[in-house]
Amino acid sequence: MVSCTLKKFIAPQETRTIWKSLGDEYELNEQLKDFTNIAKKVWENYIIEVFYKNKPAFSFKPIPVTKQESITQEYEENLTKAEILCKIQSLLEQMSENIQQKYHAIKSKNKNDLLNILQEVRFLFNADNEVNDFVEQPEIIQQEWI
Repeated sequence: MVSCTLKKFIAPQETRTIWKSLGDEYELNEQLKDFTNIAKKVWENYIIEVFYKNKPAFSFKPIPVTKQESITQEYEENLTKAEILCKIQSLLEQMSENIQQKYHAIKSKNKNDLLNILQEVRFLFNADNEVNDFVEQPEIIQQEWI
């Protein structure tokens, strides 16, 4: 008689592979299988737009790594311009005046530019929060070094 685990190994029931991070805490985006080709395509489009068509450089849309990032990116692409502006402004309200001034004239931007700005502001917001956590909780750092 063959054990249950051996049966699963020989004739697996589930054929769908789930990509996970090294610590198994995140399910990775399926597109990562083809990351190199996606990155090459983005780079080719950039070269064509900037060097051949002489258009101004555009910001790269980040390639989502986790499944959650992919879902968020798809959701944000379906938002209206007003909804994107609202999200950006709600993040900016919690940030320093210097950063707020940098993004003060964004209402006239098109939707794609606003999506890129949303990514930038979210990155700055997350980085700012990590720095604040570091400053407010130095005991965490001391524990890690012990």
